[in-house]
Amino acid sequence: MAKRFGEVFPGLQLNEDVRGLFEKVTVERVTANRQKDFVRIYIDCDRLIPKELIFGVESEIRRQLFDGHDISVKIQEKFHLSAQYDLRKLLELYQESIFLELKEVSPVEYCILKNAEFSLTDEENIHLTVPDTVVARERCPKLVQILEKIICERCGIPARVELTYREVKKKNKYDDQIAEEQNRMHDAGRLMESASAAGEKGRGAQGESGGENDDAYAAYLAESASQELPFEEGPSVGAQELAAAFADGTAEHFDGAGAAGGAAGKHKEESDVTMGKTAGAARSRSGGANGSGGRFGRGRSSRGGDSGFSRRSVRKSDNPDVLYGRDFDEDAIPIEDIIGEMGEVVIRGKVLTVDKRELRNERTLLIFDVTDFTDTMTIKIFLLNEQVDEVAKEISPGVFLKLKGLTVVDKFDGELTIGSIVGVKKIPDFTSTRMDRAPQKRVELHCHTKMSDMDGVSEVKDLVKRAYEWGHPAIAITDHGVVQAFPDANHLVEDLWKAEKNRCKEAGLEPPDRKDFFKVIYGCEIYLVDDSREIVTGERERPLRGKYVVFDIETTGFSSDKNKIIEIGAVKVEDGKIADRFSSFVNPQTPIPFRIEELTGISDEMVLDAPPIEAVLPDFLRFCEDCILVAHNASFDMGFILENARRQGIELHPTYVDTVGISRVIFPNQRKHTLDAVAKALNVSLENHHRAVDDAEATAEIFLKFMPMLEERGCHTLEEVNRLGEASPDIIKRLPSYHCILLAKNDIGRVNLYTLISESHLNYFLKVPRVPKSLLEKHREGLIVGSACEAGELYRA
Repeated sequence: MAKRFGEVFPGLQLNEDVRGLFEKVTVERVTANRQKDFVRIYIDCDRLIPKELIFGVESEIRRQLFDGHDISVKIQEKFHLSAQYDLRKLLELYQESIFLELKEVSPVEYCILKNAEFSLTDEENIHLTVPDTVVARERCPKLVQILEKIICERCGIPARVELTYREVKKKNKYDDQIAEEQNRMHDAGRLMESASAAGEKGRGAQGESGGENDDAYAAYLAESASQELPFEEGPSVGAQELAAAFADGTAEHFDGAGAAGGAAGKHKEESDVTMGKTAGAARSRSGGANGSGGRFGRGRSSRGGDSGFSRRSVRKSDNPDVLYGRDFDEDAIPIEDIIGEMGEVVIRGKVLTVDKRELRNERTLLIFDVTDFTDTMTIKIFLLNEQVDEVAKEISPGVFLKLKGLTVVDKFDGELTIGSIVGVKKIPDFTSTRMDRAPQKRVELHCHTKMSDMDGVSEVKDLVKRAYEWGHPAIAITDHGVVQAFPDANHLVEDLWKAEKNRCKEAGLEPPDRKDFFKVIYGCEIYLVDDSREIVTGERERPLRGKYVVFDIETTGFSSDKNKIIEIGAVKVEDGKIADRFSSFVNPQTPIPFRIEELTGISDEMVLDAPPIEAVLPDFLRFCEDCILVAHNASFDMGFILENARRQGIELHPTYVDTVGISRVIFPNQRKHTLDAVAKALNVSLENHHRAVDDAEATAEIFLKFMPMLEERGCHTLEEVNRLGEASPDIIKRLPSYHCILLAKNDIGRVNLYTLISESHLNYFLKVPRVPKSLLEKHREGLIVGSACEAGELYRA
């Protein structure tokens, strides 16, 4: 019997957004295998859940319910999506989740899909064009199977995946990794049989060849070779019963998930050895490091029988650069390109840290971190105590190494590492001093020093000197709201100019023109406040007492260009009373995001039968005829109305009033001017906030209460209301700010920049120094204005 997710996992703590989404999830059943180390949870939901959230919930279940137990948790989701979804819209919203899932469960298929060309041929067909390689030919059928299962079975959208192979013109950087993975998978069975046979032989000879270690590695190979698609079925058990049983360690007698799971569990139990034994297994796999030859050679000397550790030198090469193991010539790959357990790899890098941990039986674990500046990886080598000095004296922080070994997920910390080291050798420093070799040098116009609080750590002298050394003609210093770095920058430029003159004098050359010498552009990243927004937009000579339409809209997002209207609600106000109402859902012809559904209560099912905006907007505009429009935060609502009117070819020049601006005038000391905050201040009922018609009625009541307050301040026309809204410092301090770059192009601009900085700190400071747009216009001469970063008005718009 299906139950709500919260009923099955009542004690599970999730963050608010995830918890709200999973309140709509039902759990069909929970299954486990015989080995009690794998739990699968089958869920149903009528909302599309990103895979990132699914992985997060799996992790929380494992951490909160099975802490201290080596248990895997897998959520198997199934969606019942609304008719707003088709194949194209599904892929737009779920493509990142598909990539993330493939990267986790099938890295080879992920690499293939990542390098494929993707298109939709019709409403039910996906066309993939992939590089024509041996790996792609072999693994693409599995990729097709995974994609069709995700889209058809999980999401319920009919789809068929078609493949086309294209000739490979340029070698792909992932081909070697994919080929390595393919070879490892193909050879897994043979290697397992070989290891098992060797183990039996070794046990017959009184453990001379490390059979227990071979069993551990055989289990690892079996696990790697039996990777399955995450869509198999399993018997059902109670989730609460299962969680409780695991928690107190009494879980038993659960039905298994098949013979493969049982075999994996058996190998897991057999390979549950101490760190020393596991170390022996790792050493036995590296072969050459133990002095026995091949990659999977014996770990013990036939003479010494010393548990997989040779007492001879750890170097197996005459090359003096080899510090450990055998010599090798393969090219290194970037560490960032290592994806999961992909077999033997060769990397190079700089040693960051080195640590030694003494184990039992006179053995030591040498651990060191290596970075190639694309990523960092931990390397582990097991040594006898007498071998430690020979290796550790050569491997120290700052040394550059090249090494070859097997990528494995460490069983103790769960991190991807390189073990079974074949060889380690010293290499020269492959880094170089960074230079700008572009024929036409850039000029950095947005640069922060340590004077920018929480946004810069460098001395201005270091930044200026680096730009000069790279041959840049100039650099701009633009700290947040301050100009304290200017003196140091100026002093350094003077020193650089003197050094250049001396160099030219010593060389018998004429000094260059100072105007052509390196320049520091003095600037600032200010916090700009748009105080030019008026309460009334459009015709302003109308009387305050007139005909109004107070309206509100609900949308699928904040962008009038990308998002859609889903509801319009309005009330008509005449003679100070509400005279008429307008309310209509709008079919956005796209799925409503869960966040919007939670906020507004409007679901896909509610708008499916509604007319599109092309039909609703003309009706709404007829309702508004000869009326002044009123809205709370009118620029947002009118932005959607004007954009949709433009798309439909409707010429629209409305007059509209923003109640947020009036609220800032009436309540200058109020911290927030949102609709619910203003409604509370005026004792206006707002029961169904974020539903268009209810918000419109509340806004109308607020506007009616504002009218006598405005008249008390001498406002009887819209023009007088607008003048009342001229910004004061108190209002400006509470307006939203945007980042903006100002650069001084001459001394007048520098003086004006200083004036703006002084005013922003003395008169408009609230948490940050603010610059009103009106003040900037007053001191605009000599300044170049830029749009700044993502916090600038251009990006935010």
